[in-house]
Amino acid sequence: MGETKTEDRPLCGLSEAQYDALNAPLRKEFVSLRENKFSYIQAHHAIREMNRIFGPAGWTRETIEMKCVHDSEFAGNKGSGFRAAYIAKVRVTVRTEDGWVVREGTGYGDAVDYNNPAAVHEGASKEAESDSMKRACMTFGDPLGLALYSRDQEHVDDSPPAPAPPAPAPEPPALPELDEDGYPVDRKGLAHYMQEVLGIPKDNLGPMRTEGANRAWGAPPEDWKTLAAAKWGELARAIETVVNEENAHLDPEKGE
Repeated sequence: MGETKTEDRPLCGLSEAQYDALNAPLRKEFVSLRENKFSYIQAHHAIREMNRIFGPAGWTRETIEMKCVHDSEFAGNKGSGFRAAYIAKVRVTVRTEDGWVVREGTGYGDAVDYNNPAAVHEGASKEAESDSMKRACMTFGDPLGLALYSRDQEHVDDSPPAPAPPAPAPEPPALPELDEDGYPVDRKGLAHYMQEVLGIPKDNLGPMRTEGANRAWGAPPEDWKTLAAAKWGELARAIETVVNEENAHLDPEKGE
C-alpha cells in the first residue's frame, strides 16, 4: 500500500507529528501486568505521553465527579481494618489547531488499611482518579493504552527497544588565548603554557611562577588577579628564560 497523502489523513486539527505519534504502537516495555493476566499502563506513563505528544501546556485534566461507593470496617487476620471504594469521572481536554477536543473516562479504585481510616479514602480516590484519567486518554490512540483493549494486542510492539544513541564525544577543551607572539594573556593560559610548552610539572608551577616574577619584576605582584594581559606574557617569557638556563646548566652543550 502507498503512503497516505496528507490531505487524506483525518488530522482534525492535529499536527503531522501528533497524528503519527498517536497512530504508533504501544511499546511492550510500558505495559504492566496485574495478577499476571491484566495488562495496563501506569498513570505516570500516560501523563508523560500526553506531555510528549500535546505539550505540557497543550492539555488539561479535570476531575468532574468523585463518589464513595463503599466504606466499611472489617475483622481480618491482622485485626480490624478499613476498606473504601470510589468511582471517579475525569475530563481530558486537548488543544488542537481546530479548537479543544474533550474526552471523558470513568474509573474505579479501592484500598484497605489496618491503621488509618483516612488513608483508605485517600488511596481509593487517587486510584479511581488515575484509572478514569487513563480511560479518557486511551481514546486518543494505541500508545495511550488503546492497544490493550484488543484481545490479541496486535498494536503492542514487543520488538527489542532500539539501543540508546551513543553519547556525543566530549568537545576538546578550548585552547587558551595567546598574544600575537604566542604567549599567554591570563593565569589559566600561563599554567597551560608552563605545562604543555615548557614541560614544567604541575606541582612545580607555583615555585616557577614566583621565580619568573622575580626575574621579570624583582618580586611577585601583590595581587595576581589584577595582573594585566601583557604582564602574563612578560612572565611567560621570564619563566621560559629560567627553564632554558636550567636546561643549559644540566646540558652544557645546549648552552653553547
